[in-house]
Amino acid sequence: MRGGLLLRVALLSVDLEIEHSMRIRRSFATLAFVVSGILMPVFVAHATGSQAPTVVDGPSLDRILRAADQGNPQAQLAAGDAHMLGEGGIAQDRKQALVWYRKAALQGHTPAQRRLGYLYSNGEAVERDEAESLRWYLMAAELGDAQAQRVVGLIYGKEGNLHEAYFWTSLAVRKGNLEAVKAKDYIASKLSTLQKAEVQKRVAAWKPKPS
Repeated sequence: MRGGLLLRVALLSVDLEIEHSMRIRRSFATLAFVVSGILMPVFVAHATGSQAPTVVDGPSLDRILRAADQGNPQAQLAAGDAHMLGEGGIAQDRKQALVWYRKAALQGHTPAQRRLGYLYSNGEAVERDEAESLRWYLMAAELGDAQAQRVVGLIYGKEGNLHEAYFWTSLAVRKGNLEAVKAKDYIASKLSTLQKAEVQKRVAAWKPKPS
């Protein structure tokens, strides 16, 4: 019991971690966003450890929506972000954002899968569903998304499943996610040498699923 409490204290709340990873900073950077051969300036708000919501103007949004309708997953993500934030001259509509995120996520677009994981975890636009949240985060993690791997590890850590927590945070660290290092090291301190060796064998053999 005490070990489980210490783990929860050390990892804090996974809800706070997820919210932190999606937080939009005030600084903006310009990207070249290519959709259907059209080069469009798109402003992307930096977020901690996660692809941030895309901020677009009206004309750009029209082109993004056309590309989204044609099945472009990056455009679908941008359309979802525009509806989530109420950008580009459209009203905020989180349920429509969910529709676009789901379309992109089902094509294997990991940022969209993370968006869905976040929404289900926080009950935004959908009823809160931790199992469904984990399902979407796990889908992205299995495709090799390091941020999703970190969050999956934290979720398993919160549940007390230290083997899976160590496995997924180890994968995230291997992919260069520095935010996962402290959690991985703390979880490792709660496992035996044999347990850690067994997990590391899984890590060494692991390969992402084809998208």
